[in-house]
Amino acid sequence: MAKLQEYYRCPVCDQRYTILANAIKCRNQHQPRKELWAIGKDGKGVKVNEHCAPNSYGSAEWALEEADKSDFISQR
Repeated sequence: MAKLQEYYRCPVCDQRYTILANAIKCRNQHQPRKELWAIGKDGKGVKVNEHCAPNSYGSAEWALEEADKSDFISQR
């Protein structure tokens, strides 16, 4: 089952952190961006787009389904 996990990204170096305090240390007086990702059972990550209609391409529901699917078309 896929899960949603938040990451904080430093706008200066584009490094991704799971802990806000680490992103704040890195940001060098810049505000980190908050991103929402769906992480699948095998570790596959799919970014959730913020401005999408529910159940459409890029939405949280779509990302959760896509994260659990294989990258190989023959295995889907």
